[in-house]
Amino acid sequence: MSLPLTKCLDPEYDYAELAEELKVVGRWFYMAKEQHTHRRFEYALALRAYDTWAQRDYEYWGHANRTHGGRVVDVGGAGSPFKHMISEAWGGTPTIVDPEENHTLAQHVRYAGLASCVFCLSVLEHVDDLDQFCYHLSCLVAPGGLLFLTMDCCGCPEHPEPEAHHFHWMRKRIFTTNQRLNLAFSLKDFQLLGEADRLYHGDHVYDYSFASLALVKRP
Repeated sequence: MSLPLTKCLDPEYDYAELAEELKVVGRWFYMAKEQHTHRRFEYALALRAYDTWAQRDYEYWGHANRTHGGRVVDVGGAGSPFKHMISEAWGGTPTIVDPEENHTLAQHVRYAGLASCVFCLSVLEHVDDLDQFCYHLSCLVAPGGLLFLTMDCCGCPEHPEPEAHHFHWMRKRIFTTNQRLNLAFSLKDFQLLGEADRLYHGDHVYDYSFASLALVKRP
């Protein structure tokens, strides 16, 4: 059974599905600051989303993905080891867009070209103007390109209890189909990549919880 790309983390079942990706993740995971072990799944699922996206176009068009090898952008990826995982898995060096390292997403969209593959991992929960941010994300993706979003809820020394209510409010607003049209970032330009986990897992969260959304921009 294929692992849904749009889902909430369920550690009891999910890790066995991503054995190959987790090998790559494991080699780079501890390069960054200390991270919760469940974040390994987030990185591994992002790698799986890229492979699914490339294979999808191969099956549809009869040749390698027409944007394969194009520019990859990691939004909010300053200090993250994910850029090394991307390089090992696919080659090349992704562009990091992060105000801590270079410039904001809005600035990058204004002055840089489109990207064939955009990752935004564990950033949305830190954004104040969510509608505007998601709009700029959608503008950055080239037609036919991949947009992979995640958000997380985790405990830390300053706040040991995960902010479950905020996490589920965000998850329902962005990752639930009926609610997503309320954002400036609209489904009219995107379609789901792969399967979505339609099961409701309740409002329980682990000490680290995670939700993902995998989309392809319509040509």
